Amino acid sequence: MAPKCANIPGLKRKPKRDDWFDDLTKAQRERAKRYLDQMIRKRQRRGKRVTRWVYPLLVGQAKRLARNPPTSAWGRSMAAKKGGYAVQQRYRMEGRDPTAKASYIRQIKQGKPAKHRPLLKPGFGPPVNPVPYRQPPPPVQVSKLAAGGGLPPAIRNLYEQRQKYFELTGEYPD
Repeated sequence: MAPKCANIPGLKRKPKRDDWFDDLTKAQRERAKRYLDQMIRKRQRRGKRVTRWVYPLLVGQAKRLARNPPTSAWGRSMAAKKGGYAVQQRYRMEGRDPTAKASYIRQIKQGKPAKHRPLLKPGFGPPVNPVPYRQPPPPVQVSKLAAGGGLPPAIRNLYEQRQKYFELTGEYPD
């Protein structure tokens, strides 16, 4: 009894080929050979050998790229996908559930009993004493320059105005 895969044309063993790209048009064949050459050189630069089992994989990738070359739209979609994964990873590190709100709304729309999940996992929350994003430079550094006359007049005036504002309000202006 013959194996079942023998009836599937794509799974039949193919005879040894002289040309791996004989099923492509002439323009696609040239492009595929160029892609294959680039991939082989890249592997060799990285110190990897092109073995008997790797070569057909590279040929398959070269054929795929020759038939359907990547476009700028494909690149943008991959960048968006990567950004989405990065945001999900950041949310998980912060202890937030990245899909809680979306899952809750989807369940309500489907008419299923929605179980509300908290957006923050237990033990996570905003930092107790958040560090400000930008702290003003200590006034000692600038005051040495201002006292010695090392600052241009316009910057010296700005520095003096900033110091007056600090003395009145107790905080530095942004």
